[in-house]
Amino acid sequence: TQGLVSRFGVFPLSYTIDAVGPMTRNVADNAILLQAMAGYDHRDEMSMPLKEENYFLHLEDRSISSMRFAIPEDFGTSNPIDDEVRTCFLNTVETLKNLGAKVDIIPPLDKNGDYEKACRALRIVDAYCAHKKDMDAHAALYTPEIYHQMLGGSSSSAADYVNACRKR
Repeated sequence: TQGLVSRFGVFPLSYTIDAVGPMTRNVADNAILLQAMAGYDHRDEMSMPLKEENYFLHLEDRSISSMRFAIPEDFGTSNPIDDEVRTCFLNTVETLKNLGAKVDIIPPLDKNGDYEKACRALRIVDAYCAHKKDMDAHAALYTPEIYHQMLGGSSSSAADYVNACRKR
């Protein structure tokens, strides 16, 4: 939803990773909320003037049997998740299969952890840039752990940042 839904007023963590959008229990509700949220906002430098869409209308043309999903074989093990979340996800995968969707098990997406390391490097630098002014003026309002993590973003080089962008 970057560029589609404004980030104006959202407390920033990462300029390159932050995204704003609807979270709902079903696709129809998501389409309705996205319809209300989408649009150009001159106060968000990432916002783009795009052609207006009716996201709800696109739902009628789709059949689950024509869809294909890819599930990494290491789902829930490379990045541990709560058992209840894993069970819910796996039940959803079974429901998709029962409705006729094709589900492929694919090799791990981040076998060496490079993607996670790159995202972490970007988050730290972005968080430092977004919060530097407040960190300087109100350091006591940050927990020591968060303060020092974000402060680490000040020591990254431009080359480190660009390399992390390439890996992400």
